[in-house]
Amino acid sequence: IFEIVFVFDRAQKETRFANLIDKSVNELVQTIVDKQISVDDLKNDVIHLLQVVLSIQPEDVKDSFWMLWSNILRRYKFETLCNFSVNPVCEFYQPFYPLILQCLYNFLPSAVNEGGTYIFQARGCFNSLFFINQEVFVQFLHAQQPSENLCYAVGILEFVLDSNNTIQSLSQIVIELLDTLNSSSMSQQYVKALLFCLPHSSCFFHDNNELFSRFIEFIINCINDDDQSISEAACKSLNYIVTNRVGLFRGDSRQFTENIIELTERFFYHLDQESSIKMYKICTILICHNTQIENPKELFHKLLQ
Repeated sequence: IFEIVFVFDRAQKETRFANLIDKSVNELVQTIVDKQISVDDLKNDVIHLLQVVLSIQPEDVKDSFWMLWSNILRRYKFETLCNFSVNPVCEFYQPFYPLILQCLYNFLPSAVNEGGTYIFQARGCFNSLFFINQEVFVQFLHAQQPSENLCYAVGILEFVLDSNNTIQSLSQIVIELLDTLNSSSMSQQYVKALLFCLPHSSCFFHDNNELFSRFIEFIINCINDDDQSISEAACKSLNYIVTNRVGLFRGDSRQFTENIIELTERFFYHLDQESSIKMYKICTILICHNTQIENPKELFHKLLQ
């Protein structure tokens, strides 16, 4: 409503605003006139409110926060792509695009729960931010240092990555994130964020077997980790990519499958029941998918021993 009020004179001439300029909008405009309220002062108050909302602490971010920005940015994206003669949402929020991008980026860890599932509206926010200004968005991500936030930012763009050539340059970020695996100072949260990022960025693995092999090696190491939360996150990561991108396991993936099967006993004693069942299903899918395995019964026997 406020965005329309700030451009009310021009908005009245646009037929697409006919159903938006309702009783509440007209009453607000009339109140502004009757009370002699400065539109500029009102706009500054709304801007201050916007800044307050974006200044909250990450631990205070709730689902409603992501729903609010998903709605705002969806309308902002719509006007950007349609390029109407009057764009009230664009006009109001465009000066704050860098601030919004930075703040939502800072809040990203709050958008992913302990189980590695992200809030749908958070994905909508970043998809919209990308389409609003692709060049600035990509430059922003390239300027970030490897971190938990960067992992989530790249992973949450999964469906944009699949369909947009502009963002293919982000493959370099994935490589840089994998390069951090040599660091001994990785926190548990960073490892789990990376386990979220990589399977959701699997489009970069299609033409880069070395990158895919490094990802698989990372997965196996994490499944074998003494930290159960990391092992279970690795299980979910592997399950996601096998379920959604089994074609990546083209050619002879027997060695990888055998390496996983060798951890069978560990499934029982180190993972919870849900993760153990997932791992057995994963092994079954990989055995069945690999047409170059001459004797699949042999691997099934190892799996069930």
